[in-house]
Amino acid sequence: MCFAQGLVAQSGTIIGTVTNAIPHEPIAGVTIRVFGSHGADEISTDAMGVFRVKGIEDCCRILFDKEGFEAVGPSNLRFKPATDPAQLNLTMLPWPILQGRVLDPERHPIPGSTIEAVNLSWGQKTVTADSDGGFTLNMISVPESTF
Repeated sequence: MCFAQGLVAQSGTIIGTVTNAIPHEPIAGVTIRVFGSHGADEISTDAMGVFRVKGIEDCCRILFDKEGFEAVGPSNLRFKPATDPAQLNLTMLPWPILQGRVLDPERHPIPGSTIEAVNLSWGQKTVTADSDGGFTLNMISVPESTF
């Protein structure tokens, strides 16, 4: 999620593209919310990761959100009135996936084991190991997690 605050604009347009930081491919379906003095506008990126927000007045903040991704880059942006649309290109980093197997000291799988990840920002995620002791934890931020 990216929160851009302190934007200043008279009636104008913001266009841009949202891409995945790893394969550098467009991300479809990113929700973009533009909050201003006249309420909020909400749009999504198209299949090519492109978005366009028109008629922005007194814009103060923008929120970008896509489950499974985290925004990379500036969080405090300022737009000035111009004859051309303001260009805003955003890179998002996919949340990592942690996969593994739970084994006993003799290296035999331990099916049904509980694996728990705790993070201050999103709380706790718990999974149960399968019949081979395998597990997958999706959408976690490893540097901030405790296992």
